[in-house]
Amino acid sequence: MPSEFDVSQSENNYEVALEVFEGPLDLLLHLIRKHEIDIYDIPIVTITNQYNAYLAKLEELNLGIAGEFILMASTLVQIKSKTMLPVASLGEDPTEDPRDELVRQLIEHQLFKELAESFHEMSVRREYAYVRGRAAGSFEDDGEIYVEADLFDLIRSYRDLCDRNSVRNPLAFERIKVTIGDQIRFVLDELNLFKSLTLDQLFGKLESKIVWIVTFLALLELIRLRYVQVYQTTDFGTIRLARTFERLERQEIAEIAAPFQS
Repeated sequence: MPSEFDVSQSENNYEVALEVFEGPLDLLLHLIRKHEIDIYDIPIVTITNQYNAYLAKLEELNLGIAGEFILMASTLVQIKSKTMLPVASLGEDPTEDPRDELVRQLIEHQLFKELAESFHEMSVRREYAYVRGRAAGSFEDDGEIYVEADLFDLIRSYRDLCDRNSVRNPLAFERIKVTIGDQIRFVLDELNLFKSLTLDQLFGKLESKIVWIVTFLALLELIRLRYVQVYQTTDFGTIRLARTFERLERQEIAEIAAPFQS
């Protein structure tokens, strides 16, 4: 990845290329990845200094700084101050980490960014695809006939499922590390037990909204790898996920999940 600033000189002409960030969380994620920082254990002094150095460079180049970037700078300084002062002097719960809210926001932003990128890639592929009606694959379960659905049916159903569960399962920060690989194992383990599951049944086993997002990304990968097929009763009907394999051994599941563990 290029550095935040690339300045080149050609005779009397100066060209300045700046890394473009959608917002302060994007910039923070870039700094975390660039310096290989553990997002769950951010060295707040270091990251604050790096963030402020970026803003200082913008000012030096006479470029305007959006208010949200300045607000984040103030937030980082506040967190930095809290981490450097004795907990007793702050009168706060000693078990609370001043960085927790920032970490929650970063993880949420990162996961939604990955999900948006996956949706974009599918949208681009769909633009170049010529579909002649619905696929002929179908099966019967509990007296209902399911026909093969496409990924956009799945995305729509997942979005509706999130809307229905937004109050019951509010997004909560948990100090857990969940990867797409972890959730690939979860989905395959469930499909080892049941040949097919509705989307509601699968996600009904999950609590955290963050885990929901990672699980959906895992599901997209399994569909791409052709371990899972998507069916529904009718247009806008119940989505059912069916396995394409007879049964997978634990070692086979581990091998499938391995590339997605980081």
